Amino acid sequence: MKKVWLFIKKEILEMLPPTIFFLVVFFVVVFTRNVMSLKSDAGALTYTAAIIGALIIGKSVLIADALPVWRHFDNKSRVALVIGRTIAYSIVALVFQFLEEIIPLVRNEGSVGAGLDKLVEEIHWGRFWGTHIQLLTFLALYNTLAVIAEEMGRDRFIRLLFGKSGATG
Repeated sequence: MKKVWLFIKKEILEMLPPTIFFLVVFFVVVFTRNVMSLKSDAGALTYTAAIIGALIIGKSVLIADALPVWRHFDNKSRVALVIGRTIAYSIVALVFQFLEEIIPLVRNEGSVGAGLDKLVEEIHWGRFWGTHIQLLTFLALYNTLAVIAEEMGRDRFIRLLFGKSGATG
């Protein structure tokens, strides 16, 4: 039983950094969307979706990082790894972003075809692509920080970020 708890603890601790990072990102995206649409409050449901999304992404990033496809980057520069991960995660984010827009329309219109027609009519493409550019930027930042942390080691990276100046040793 102790091994199970140690495993769960290890998984939760590994999941914390990406989850916290993406929770902040999703809150920034929700806030920006509200500003762009001139809304003063997104409502509890939107923030709940941001929290759930951060939890899902937090675990998904760890699963994706463990995939063998990233071993192809072992002999490549770290920049290539950051770009590769950013492109892959960006495509997944684009799919989820599209689903977020289309699912309510399909539910309201009764079919996928009618939902797509309504999507083409009603979507605010500037907001859609603006949101995706925000996510792309944050994904690139996350992947850059993750690769640096991998190279430096977690403890040294944390000391660099949160330690006193000059205490990076």
